[in-house]
Amino acid sequence: MTTVSNKQLNKVLKELIQVREFPCVTITLPTHRTHPENAKDPVLLKDLMKEAKVRLLQEADKKAAEEIYSKLETLATQIDHQYNTEGLALFVSPSVSEYLRLPVSPEARTVIDGSFEIRDILRALHKTDYYYAMVLSKSKVRLFAGIGKQIEEVSEGGFPLEPTFSEKKIIDNGNAHEVENKLKEFFNRADKLFWEIYKNNKSGHLILFGDTKNIGYYKEVADHPQLIIGSVEGSYDAAQAHELAEKAQATVEQFLAERRKEMLGELEKAFKEKLAASGINEVYRTAQEGRGRLLFVEEGYQQAAKIEDNRLFFDVDPKAPGVIDDLVDDIVETVLQFGGQVVFVPDGTLEKYDRIAMILRY
Repeated sequence: MTTVSNKQLNKVLKELIQVREFPCVTITLPTHRTHPENAKDPVLLKDLMKEAKVRLLQEADKKAAEEIYSKLETLATQIDHQYNTEGLALFVSPSVSEYLRLPVSPEARTVIDGSFEIRDILRALHKTDYYYAMVLSKSKVRLFAGIGKQIEEVSEGGFPLEPTFSEKKIIDNGNAHEVENKLKEFFNRADKLFWEIYKNNKSGHLILFGDTKNIGYYKEVADHPQLIIGSVEGSYDAAQAHELAEKAQATVEQFLAERRKEMLGELEKAFKEKLAASGINEVYRTAQEGRGRLLFVEEGYQQAAKIEDNRLFFDVDPKAPGVIDDLVDDIVETVLQFGGQVVFVPDGTLEKYDRIAMILRY
């Protein structure tokens, strides 16, 4: 599987979160887009697979361990590292064999548990977002689709779109005042074509590129202006995809940061109303009770744990048999299964809440 949109990431997430069987092997690693750096990626993957083999033989019976490792080897041969992005995740269990390219860089790790480690898919969904960049000019409207730093031009659904009128002819005929109306009609047509593409994906935001006047015209005639999260002024008529990616991603990150800030405001309010939990013990307990509405987790927070007599013990070896590699990931899964939401925030954001907090339903 190659890099995916938010809609597809959500689909994979929903599928993986339903899997409950042992062993579930999750391998994640940071990867590189270009040579010679990406030549290191298969070496790192091989090392992580060796670790998985050792742990499988320790934690599962020999036959099951060998079968799962064989599936893992087969899956690894399907990965062409020339197309690597920021990260890679492999998921293998008795019923699953799948890999995913990620638009975020995960930690290199191997997890063996009764479910898959889904943290990095969620982080990809919350740290980056699927977006469209539309380049507006009088002579052409181009549309690009991207996620993170990956972006490519859309060449379907009527794009790139060219006008059916000649500005020069209109002016030569003494009707210069008609140019504005024609441009608005042109951009409205582009907006309607964009909406048809957007409906099929049902995710993403729109960023406009162009001069101030053209951006203003588009916003004026847009049927769904709420999808526009920002604009970048300037001349981008001949801009290449990679030239747009950096500015588009910066706009998306600013938008997501503002959205996280609003959500953190909700968390503060919930604590005042005594409808919130903090710290891994309390959050774990309330999540198990199905009370979690909105979970906040610092991106780098991981916690191995062992459960004995309904008590949590944290002073454990995360790779030892019977130990949960990452209790935080289990909490995330539980909240999602009960219909809650999860938001990842930068490390240090939740310091006063011991790195994890949750708004409760009751």
